[in-house]
Amino acid sequence: MMATGLRHEHWYLGAIYFFLHFQYNGWFFFACAGLLYSSNDGRSSAIRYVFYLMAFACIPAYFLSILWAKLPVGAYGAAFLAAIAQLTAWAILLSQIWRKRISLLAHMTKTVRVLLLFAAAAACIKFILQAGSLHPGLAKLAFGFRPIVIGYLHLVLLGMLTIFIIAFLKHSRLVSPGGLRTQGIVVLVSGIVLQEALLLVQGMLAIGYHSVPYINEALFASALMMLAGISLLNIGMKQAHPPVFS
Repeated sequence: MMATGLRHEHWYLGAIYFFLHFQYNGWFFFACAGLLYSSNDGRSSAIRYVFYLMAFACIPAYFLSILWAKLPVGAYGAAFLAAIAQLTAWAILLSQIWRKRISLLAHMTKTVRVLLLFAAAAACIKFILQAGSLHPGLAKLAFGFRPIVIGYLHLVLLGMLTIFIIAFLKHSRLVSPGGLRTQGIVVLVSGIVLQEALLLVQGMLAIGYHSVPYINEALFASALMMLAGISLLNIGMKQAHPPVFS
């Protein structure tokens, strides 16, 4: 806080959440949306409405990240509209997926289908939690306990975005099947799920001011699993596509 010159705690936290929000709800999310939409063959005009709703909600959704501050009525109303717009857009997208109107989901392998289910489940939880944070009691719980905040960020950045990108790479044949590549993906996703489960348990018990024995060691082990998964994936990629030196 001293380095940035922000002496007020709310301004300091607001600046951090500003960066995080426009990172994962901004260019990270829309980059993944671009990958998804680039494969769409244009049969459904509803896909455009999904983009418009998400783009409309992007800026006012920032207020959902700072509900702990004393927001004016207008800002709270904007946060409410953003939450409704995001839920509506997500519902439309799921309906398009269910009707098989997105080409990315055609001729999927079992691995890609499972990965997308993980990513979709994480996205569902994300949008529901954002809408639920409009309730003052839930907002106090969500922003008052650090494990819950970290668990939410991991849910979005690892559970939703990272797993979706891996699924897209698998579906696009940029990550070929078999060998260490598949093993690396399994270990990586297992580490992500384990860490999210540990953070969930830690957060729920923290609400009652209870601690989890050896939670730091368990979180470190899950981080090592993710590191091992990424390493296996990279090694497998190099074995499948060895570098060519001139």
